[in-house]
Amino acid sequence: MVLLLARWSLLAQVVHDLYNDENLLGEVRDMSLLLVVHDQPAEGAQALEDAVWQLAESHLTLPGALIVESGVSPRYLQEHLSGAMRRAGIAGPLLVTPVAEASWQGLSPEAEEWMRARLA
Repeated sequence: MVLLLARWSLLAQVVHDLYNDENLLGEVRDMSLLLVVHDQPAEGAQALEDAVWQLAESHLTLPGALIVESGVSPRYLQEHLSGAMRRAGIAGPLLVTPVAEASWQGLSPEAEEWMRARLA
């Protein structure tokens, strides 16, 4: 009985630590922009975009990248997208990082407006 209680206590501590580790479990935070960089062909990029809709209010699609507006942490989004890639049977590099400030060139007027509205 004591061993069982000790294991439950350890499990509770692990869950607590995971929850508080960089918002790992995806607790909703203020909306922020996250840059997702990938090296996927069209079908892999579509699998990532489909997975993004599960967590994001909106996103901008660029060749080899997504800019995602979401309240989850970069780590949580990376884990979510990695799982989607695994389920789709695809592999490849994936980088997820916050966007605090941006500079761009050659975006469509709609994409520029989308970026300006979210960085304001």
